[in-house]
Amino acid sequence: MRALLALTLTLLCAPSWADSYEALYQAAGWPQQEVHFQQALKATREGYRSHLPQAVYDSLQHNAERRLGSVQIRQRMLSQLRQQLSSPAEALQFFSGPVGQRVVAQEIHASSPSELKRAQTGMPAMPASPVRQALAERLGRVLPVREAGAEVALALGSLAADSLSQMLPGLFDPAQTQNLVQTQRAALQRQMAGDLHNTLLYVYRELEDAELAAFAEFAESPAGRQYYAAALSSLKAGLAVGQTLP
Repeated sequence: MRALLALTLTLLCAPSWADSYEALYQAAGWPQQEVHFQQALKATREGYRSHLPQAVYDSLQHNAERRLGSVQIRQRMLSQLRQQLSSPAEALQFFSGPVGQRVVAQEIHASSPSELKRAQTGMPAMPASPVRQALAERLGRVLPVREAGAEVALALGSLAADSLSQMLPGLFDPAQTQNLVQTQRAALQRQMAGDLHNTLLYVYRELEDAELAAFAEFAESPAGRQYYAAALSSLKAGLAVGQTLP
C-alpha cells in the first residue's frame, strides 16, 4: 500500500493561455505518471486473469479501457484542471524551474515499476536531520498524498467490482456503492497516513535541504495550495472512482 503513495504526487510552458494548462500537465510529470499507472493497471488486470470467470474478466478488460484508458483519463483530468485552477502561471513557473523539475524527476522515479516493486516490502526507514524532518512534516501538511494515494488504490481495486455490478444489475444500488467507496477511501487514507513522513523523505531523498525547502515554500503558498487542490480534483475526475460515466 505504501508503494501506491508514490504513484500519486505530480502537473509545462506554451505560448497561449489555453495551452498553458497542457504545458503545466506536461511540466509536472502527469504524462509519465499516467504511463506508470497504466503499467500498474495492466499488472492488476493480469492478476485477475486466473481467478475470474472469462466473462467477468472480459468485462473487466472492457471497463478498464472505457474508464481508465489513457485518452479518457487525460481528457477528464485536463478538463477538470481548467475548471478548478483559475491561473496556471505560478505553478507552471515552479514546475518549469530547476527545483520543480528535480521534484518531478524524483516523483516519476518513485512511481516506476521497479521502485513500486521494491517498495511493496516496505520503504526503508529514512534517517533525517531535525531540519529535514521538519521539512517533511511541512510537506505532509499540504501535499494531498493520502487522498491521491487512496484514489489510485481505489481505481486499481474497483475493476472487478465494476465488472460484477455491470453483469449483475442491482447488485449494489448507487447509495450503497457511494457508501462503500467512502468507507474504503477513509480507511485507505488512514492506512497511508501512518508512514507519510518517511515516505516523503524516501521519495525526495535526492533533493538537497535547500531544494526541499523551496518545494515546501511553493506548496504552502496560495498558488501552491490552489494547484494541489486542483490537481487532486483532477485526479479524482480522471480516475472516476465510483462515478457513473456516460
